[in-house]
Amino acid sequence: MSKFHFARMFRRNVGLSPMQYVRWRRIVEARRLLHAGHAPTVVAGGLGYFDQSHFTRAFRAATGLTPHQYMVRNAPDGDAASSVPAVPPTDQEHACLPPPTPPSITNA
Repeated sequence: MSKFHFARMFRRNVGLSPMQYVRWRRIVEARRLLHAGHAPTVVAGGLGYFDQSHFTRAFRAATGLTPHQYMVRNAPDGDAASSVPAVPPTDQEHACLPPPTPPSITNA
């Protein structure tokens, strides 16, 4: 299968290009790691971003928040910052990210 055919079939079945899907999964994983308390610099390196600046730009484009703002607003219980309410999804966030569980890939 050529890479072009793969990309067409992937988009048809998942609703995203392969690269959009990879970016989406990286942001989902970044959210999980940030919520768990990992530092943005560690998350950036662990997810393959060139540097923290690159990670911050990508994260802000997808969520509307910087990684630090996300950590503060979504702090686990028992943290002083937990009094800040969790941020509801924004229109920008919905435009950049697909639903949490993409449709399963089927043979077409």
